[in-house]
Amino acid sequence: MRGRTLYHKAGRLGRATALANLVLLVILPVTWTLPLVRNSAFLVLSSEVTIFWGAVELARSDLFLALVVAVFAMVLPFLKCLLYSWLWFVATAPRPWHFKLGSVLAKLSMTDVFLIAVIILAVKGLRIGTVEPLYGLYLFSGVVLASVAVSILTDLTARRPV
Repeated sequence: MRGRTLYHKAGRLGRATALANLVLLVILPVTWTLPLVRNSAFLVLSSEVTIFWGAVELARSDLFLALVVAVFAMVLPFLKCLLYSWLWFVATAPRPWHFKLGSVLAKLSMTDVFLIAVIILAVKGLRIGTVEPLYGLYLFSGVVLASVAVSILTDLTARRPV
């Protein structure tokens, strides 16, 4: 018989953390398509910005910045959730470097909120129009914060002796 996974060895907090990670795995891609901000200029031009379409539009003018947004706001957070799902539900003998990789991905994934804040500040600094935060920005920020909590709790509960 194969060894038991971390999920089967964990207590209530660990199991809740593992299930929360699965929820994040589903919700995270949804937040990429929700409107983060609405920018308007001259009362007639208005557009809503999502992470996905923001990266696509950036790719037309600045490929490097588009790659930064795509990697730090989409790829790395999703890879982190996949890694934690694998650690909780598949791996029977995870190695310490798996948790170190998860910690590194968690740190890099937090930069996406900073990046969005910088973009909002840059647009506001132009004083051409207005930038209004929308529900997607709050949901995305909440998902990122929940993801940080899952990372910390995974680290704490998975490394505890069972």
